[in-house]
Amino acid sequence: MLPAVTNTTQGLLDSVNLTPSAWDFVLLGLLILASFLYGLTLGKNRLVVVNLSALFAFLLTETIPWGGFSWLAQKKPGDSLVIFIFFALVVAFFFLLPKSSLTSALRLRKRGSASWWQLWLLGIAQIGMIAAMVGAFLNPKTVVSLNIFMRDYLFSDLGLFIWILVNLALIVFLKKKKED
Repeated sequence: MLPAVTNTTQGLLDSVNLTPSAWDFVLLGLLILASFLYGLTLGKNRLVVVNLSALFAFLLTETIPWGGFSWLAQKKPGDSLVIFIFFALVVAFFFLLPKSSLTSALRLRKRGSASWWQLWLLGIAQIGMIAAMVGAFLNPKTVVSLNIFMRDYLFSDLGLFIWILVNLALIVFLKKKKED
């Protein structure tokens, strides 16, 4: 019975024709679902802290003077190491920001309450911004091989600018949920 099930499963998988562009839409749908769950899990204030952490980490990573650290590297390291440094800085800032005076200025003491659609928007904007930031560290030859939608709206300078602007606008304009 097991070979029959395997043949049937293989037949179903062979009949599904997912071209590379179809996979992009599947991944986009999964990212939207993940951003919804991500936003609900973290809450508004933690999303704001992660946004600020990502912005600070991106600025710091982009401005590292690799030539000035000749004892560390002769030239700029590979994409994967720069991306690792970026994510390490995001995590470091995420844990350091709540202990700073910035949290009292932004009133980020608790988890923060917001409606589900606000968390969903913040989650989507944050995942898009972080993906655009990671794309900024990639080799241009790698980005050219992506489809046109991802290349133009996610991994371009204009895309990075738009994602950062959307995140900042959402942080500023999304109001606190009214408590009953």
